[in-house]
Formats: sequence, C-alpha cells, structure tokens
Amino acid sequence: MISIDMPAGPSEVLVIADKHASPVHIAADLLSQAEHGPDSQVVLVVAGEGVDVTAIEDEIEKQCNSLPRGAFASKALSHSFIVHARDMVEAIAFSNLYAPEHLIINVKDAEKGENFAENADSFLKYITVQSLTEEGLRRLGPYVATMAEIEGLDAHKRAVTLRLKDIEARQVSNLR
Repeated sequence: MISIDMPAGPSEVLVIADKHASPVHIAADLLSQAEHGPDSQVVLVVAGEGVDVTAIEDEIEKQCNSLPRGAFASKALSHSFIVHARDMVEAIAFSNLYAPEHLIINVKDAEKGENFAENADSFLKYITVQSLTEEGLRRLGPYVATMAEIEGLDAHKRAVTLRLKDIEARQVSNLR
C-alpha cells in the first residue's frame, strides 16, 4: 500500500487563530492531527482578543466524539494546550520557538503572517506554504476528502468538507 498521509503517528500541529476564524474549522484542523495517535500534540494559539475559546472547545468535543479514531484524538487532546497571545506578532514568535511539524494560520489576512513563520516542519528546516483560494478548495477539496477517507483519516476529510459546506452556504445566501 502506498499512502501520502496515513494514521501513523504521532503527529503535531499548531493552529494560530483569531476572532475571524470559525470554531468549526479550528476544531477540525486540530483533530486532523490528533487522530494520528495518542502521542500526537496539538496546540492552539489564540491571537488577540475576541476569540470564543469555549465555542472551540465545545466543537472539538463534538467532532472528536463522532470520529472513528476519536479515542486516539481524545488522548492526544488530554496533553495538548492553548496559548493566548496578545497579537499576531506574539503568536508567530511563539510558533517560531515551538517549531511545529504542521502550522495552520487561520486568521484574517493570513498571507501577512506566513512571511514571518520561520520554524515549521523543523525536520528539514524548509517550509512549504500551501494556500488555497475558495475556487482552489472547490476544485481540489473533493479529491483530498476522498483520499483522506480511503486512508481512514476522517478528521482530515472533515477539515476539508466542512469548509466546502461553508463555501456552498455562502454562495447560496449570496444568491438570495
């Protein structure tokens, strides 16, 4: 079997989120790595004020309970943590010190922050930035979701399909 991504663990993700980020998306992103195994590490860095941490925690619990690998994810979550940063500068500084395997910047104007991320995927000290427009996600998303489903990574799949549903819902409401 050849696999691009698979349940082999542990894995690690650090998500930087601000008040503009969807708690549903944040939870899905954190769980996408937590599902790899009980030794996985997920970190949420809250950038600035106005982030509804309770809504994020509630969404994590809700999504985790519905995952086939939820027991693994739950154990990983038990030793994960949340960092409160004053602003994006402090959030990126923490991320650079932590040097996560995977870094997700889920903030308004994320492109501005990615230029300052210096230490992610620290095994190679080479950072690959992946950024998708809504159109790109609409085109690639179904393929990514299918691949994740085949590999048994339901949280990975959900991180994509929830975003696709939100895009579709926005399009429908814009037509009204």
